[in-house]
Amino acid sequence: MDLDISGVSDEDEEDPGEYICVNNDDDNNNSTPDNEDTGTVSGEDDLVEISLSYEPSSLYPGYVELQIPYSDNDIKVWSSSEKGTLVVPNGNDYYKRWSLGSQPSTLWVEGYSSGTADLWLLYSNSTDPDDPVYPGGDKNHDPVKFTIPYMKLEKVGNTTIEAANNYSENTTIRVTAVNANGQTYESFTGTVNIAEDTSGQGYVEIYSQNGGYLPNSVNITSGGTTTFIAKSLAGPKSSTSKPDPAKIITTNHDVYGPVNYLSVAQWTNDLGQVHNKSSGIVYDWFETRTKDIFDSASGDLATVLSKMSSYEMCTHDHGGQAYLNHTATSPVCFNPHNLLMRLDSESAGFCGYDRTKAHTNAVIHEARHCYQDYLSSQDLGQTDDIAGKPNNDDDEDWLFETVPIGPSNYILDTGTSRSTCAGNKSFSGDATADSWEGNVQEAIEKDAAEYAE
Repeated sequence: MDLDISGVSDEDEEDPGEYICVNNDDDNNNSTPDNEDTGTVSGEDDLVEISLSYEPSSLYPGYVELQIPYSDNDIKVWSSSEKGTLVVPNGNDYYKRWSLGSQPSTLWVEGYSSGTADLWLLYSNSTDPDDPVYPGGDKNHDPVKFTIPYMKLEKVGNTTIEAANNYSENTTIRVTAVNANGQTYESFTGTVNIAEDTSGQGYVEIYSQNGGYLPNSVNITSGGTTTFIAKSLAGPKSSTSKPDPAKIITTNHDVYGPVNYLSVAQWTNDLGQVHNKSSGIVYDWFETRTKDIFDSASGDLATVLSKMSSYEMCTHDHGGQAYLNHTATSPVCFNPHNLLMRLDSESAGFCGYDRTKAHTNAVIHEARHCYQDYLSSQDLGQTDDIAGKPNNDDDEDWLFETVPIGPSNYILDTGTSRSTCAGNKSFSGDATADSWEGNVQEAIEKDAAEYAE
C-alpha cells in the first residue's frame, strides 16, 4: 500500500508529515467557515491532495482501507479539492473500504481543528468487508501524518512611535507555530493569514482607520516563527476616552492561549516620559509629536514655547487650556481625544484664523497664552502705575504696556480700538483692570489665534 501526500517526500510523510491549516476561512462567501460547510465549496483552496496506490497489481482480491486511527477529529477526507463528498469519517466510522482496484487514486484532506492526525492506508485480504484481515504487517500499512498547528501571537517589546508615518503606534508581533502545549514546531513553514477579530458586538476595527496597517498575511520561512509590525492611527473612542484595544487573530490557524486573539493596547504609554515638559500619564504619540514641535522650534517661537512649564492630559471640551496666574511659566492641559488632534489635520477655523494642523496649532496657541502670562509677570513697561506690581501689567488684567514678540496690537492696554474675537474693543489703560469675560479674554484669544495660525 502506498499513501502519498502531494509535495511531501516518502521520508518526511511520518515525521514531520504535512503541516496544514484549519480550513476556517470562507472561500464561498456564505458567512459560514468552510470547515463547517458540507458538500461542494466553490473556490475552496485549502485542502491537501493525497494519492492512493498499491503494488503489486497481482494482490489477492480484497479491500483497500483508508483509516483515521484513534477516531481523531482534527482532519477530514473529501472526494475533491472543493470538498464534495465526505469520505472519512463516514458516519460513525473512521475508515472507508473499497474493493481492491476500485479505490480512488486521489482524495483531499481538510484541516478541521488544531492538533495532529494520522492517516493510514491498509490492505485486507478478507472477502468480507466487515471482517477485515490485515496480512503482512507494516508491508500493507502505509501511515502519513498531518499537523494542524496553533499560532501563538505575542507582543514584542514596547509599542513605538513612527514620526515619519504621522506618529503611528507601531507594535511588533511575533507569530509562532506551536502545539497544544505551546512548544514550537521549528520545521513549520508557510503562510499565516492575519486579521482583526470583528465578531464582538460593538468592536471597531483599528488598523483600517486613517491609513493604519495590518498585513493580510505573513510568511514563516524558518524556525517556525516570524514577526510583523502593526501600525495604528486609530482615532479616539469618544471625546474623553482612547480607543479600545485591537484584537488580532490568525484566520487559517487557531490562536494559542486562553483567548482566541491577541489584545493590542492603543494610545499607549509604554515609553515613559519622552518629553521633559510632560507631566503624569501622556500618550506616547501625543508626547512624541509635542516634543518634536518644541525641538524643531527656533527664534521667537522657541521663546514662546519656553513659557510653557509643563503639560498634562485632561478631558475638557476643547483642545487645550493654559492655567494663567501671573507667573513666568505656566502649565497647560490638553485633551487629545479628538481625531483631528490625533492626525494633526485641519480643523475648523477659530476667531477668523485657519487651523491647518490641529495638534501643532493647539500647542502653539496655548504656549502663546503662557507667553501672555509671562508678560504679566515682568517689568517691561515704561511706567509703574501701581506700586509693587510688575510694571508691564500693573493692573494684572493680562493686557500690557509692551509686547516684545508680536502680534502686539491686540493685547496692549490702551484705549485704541482693535479687533478681538468678539468684535472691536478698546481698554482702560494699565492703571485700571479691564473685565475678563467677553472682554480681555477675547483679546488674548485673538492674539493667540493669530500667532498660532
